[in-house]
Amino acid sequence: MIKENHIALTSGVGVATNIVRDKSPHTIKVEVEVKNLEEVREAAEGGADIIMLDNMDIPMMREAV
Repeated sequence: MIKENHIALTSGVGVATNIVRDKSPHTIKVEVEVKNLEEVREAAEGGADIIMLDNMDIPMMREAV
């Protein structure tokens, strides 16, 4: 799982997701914890298999999905 502290070591969710995706076997599921809609987009574009919506209110969750 890619969490906030992992993302902080890179230049964003997309970069962190790409790094993990590139260095992991294809059988490993990449899960990313996101806090806003921009991070949702970056995680999806980066190839995340699972996107965990962290502390989002219901309207934001609906938009993310």
